[in-house]
Amino acid sequence: DDISGSIRFGDLESASPSDAASKLYDEAMVVVNRQLEENPKDQTAILQKSNIQHKQAALLRQTGKTAEAMTLIAVCAKTCETQYAANPDSLEWGMAAAIAYDMIGQIHLQNGELESAESQFVAAQKALLPFRDQIHQNEDLLRRVGIIVSRLGDIAAKRGDLEKAELYYAEDAGYAEQLAKANPENLLAKRDHSTAIDRIGNMSAARGRLEQALEFYLKSRKNREEILLSDPADQTSLRELFASFMKCGDTRMMLKRVAEAKADFVKAGETADKMAEIDSKSVVARRFQSFSAEMLADIALAENDFDNALKNAVRSLEVSLELAAIDTSDGQAQQDVLLCHSKVAKVYQAKSDFPAAIAQFRLAEEIANKKYQQNPSLDATTDVVYVRAKIGETFLKAEGAAQADEILKSAIALLESIPAENRSDANLRRRMVNLPTLRARALIMLQRTAEARTLLNQAQTLAQDMIQKGERAEQMKLDLTEIETLLEPLKAD
Repeated sequence: DDISGSIRFGDLESASPSDAASKLYDEAMVVVNRQLEENPKDQTAILQKSNIQHKQAALLRQTGKTAEAMTLIAVCAKTCETQYAANPDSLEWGMAAAIAYDMIGQIHLQNGELESAESQFVAAQKALLPFRDQIHQNEDLLRRVGIIVSRLGDIAAKRGDLEKAELYYAEDAGYAEQLAKANPENLLAKRDHSTAIDRIGNMSAARGRLEQALEFYLKSRKNREEILLSDPADQTSLRELFASFMKCGDTRMMLKRVAEAKADFVKAGETADKMAEIDSKSVVARRFQSFSAEMLADIALAENDFDNALKNAVRSLEVSLELAAIDTSDGQAQQDVLLCHSKVAKVYQAKSDFPAAIAQFRLAEEIANKKYQQNPSLDATTDVVYVRAKIGETFLKAEGAAQADEILKSAIALLESIPAENRSDANLRRRMVNLPTLRARALIMLQRTAEARTLLNQAQTLAQDMIQKGERAEQMKLDLTEIETLLEPLKAD
């Protein structure tokens, strides 16, 4: 039974969900290893062991133990390679190899190692290539082909080639739609189709085509509302519908349609509440309640209702803190707390209570620093950079130019410490434009115009390079305009 976020098995000590899952996988591995001791060539047992290793690696990723996950999935991949080479006509081993390569690729992608990630996704494609003539007769195979295509879309999106990414996502959507039409009872295919449509919408949004993005999100939401009709109490369907409400609300906020966005976020909150009613111990439901409160804080800010903005932001933070306390090893829960502190800080910024805003950002920075000290991964590095940028921005608004310069300088140094091979992510490269621009503002306030001009010239060169390469060109053109506006009065100095 799940008791207050802990799972109890017989007379075992109560454990967090991730700990309990780990114990179950360990127990399953003991059983499989015994089978292999009796018969080391038992193909079924070898495959089962690989499947368990994959699940264990996935759990390690979930709890933030990325290096351990990589070590384990690499062992799994090696086994799959060996068995597939010995059994080249085996779809089971071809699928197992593709799934292992896929996870290795995802970890490389998480670390910003785009070339390594791409090579793994391509290897996954090649593992399935001999069976492409079977994809229309095998639902699992067709779905896996679509997943790998979507991963290549992720690579293109990270590189800022949004048009190419959109083509990959459209191909994935085509596979999922084919599966859904072939078997109307296949809810997984319908879900995959909605996810692919969302990704196409994401590319439209990133290119500034918000109306088009909203059309995709609404189409996806309609699919998910239809899926929910088959089982109104299904937690997976409710979870995905919640995500659709949030995406529609986010987009409408960017379109300045505050009233429509508010309606979406209220529906998201009602969906989360329904999930909690069905399962009062659901961590996901509580997390979604935190998300909806956070977005309602943004709505209140847009309405200049600072009291309700603070109320909702604090509520969101309290829920996130509660969830983080359930499983202190849950990296996502800690990330949620970091973002919630940032949201509370945003409200204080709007109220011009800059000391209170900085205090909240400092709490977020503590979480980011701790994550970085435990594992200086790309994600951890960018978290620290993000929070320090926000602190610097707040100091600027409070006219604390010296403090802003100091912390922005440290953020830029940390950003530049990322190895060059890990900087191909277009969002990361954009930060390498935005942070120097922000620091230049502080230097201008401090009348250190020569230093400001140097930073702005560097930012200008990178922005122009990204525009030329088509890396988030629409956004970079706006950034370039800001840089040129700041540079103009410095030319005479």
